[in-house]
This record gives sequence, structure tokens and C-alpha cells, in this order.
Amino acid sequence: MLSIITLILVNKKNVSDKNQTNLINSGLPTLLFIVFLILKLTGNIDWSWWWVTSPLWIPVVAVFVLIVLVIILNKFDI
Repeated sequence: MLSIITLILVNKKNVSDKNQTNLINSGLPTLLFIVFLILKLTGNIDWSWWWVTSPLWIPVVAVFVLIVLVIILNKFDI
């Protein structure tokens, strides 16, 4: 019985640590998007929707560009 409780507590701790890490990694772009969205919907900013959603797509584009650069540099053996 004690080993089952220990197992449950250990698993719960690991899950909460993973959730905290995911929140930290994805928190800033999501928070910026929500702030920009609220500002856009309330009329406080007159930005294009591209810029309002930019915190969501700019990190994806940056990772894609880095992957392409790594592939190109490996292909030319630099």
C-alpha cells in the first residue's frame, strides 16, 4: 500500500514539473497574443491581424529558418 502511494506521489510530482516547464516555454508568446488580441478588440491598437497573431507564428518561422540553415550548412560541410 505504501509503495502505491509513493508511486502516485512521484508521478504527480513529475507531471506538475512537466506542466511548469511547458508553461514557461510557451507562456510568453501566448500571453503576448492575448494582450495584443484584447488591445485589438477594444480598439486601443490599430495593428494588422498579422501583427496581433505574430507572437504565435514568429517562433515557428524562426525555428523553421534555423532548421533550414542547419541543413544547408551541413550540406556544404561548413
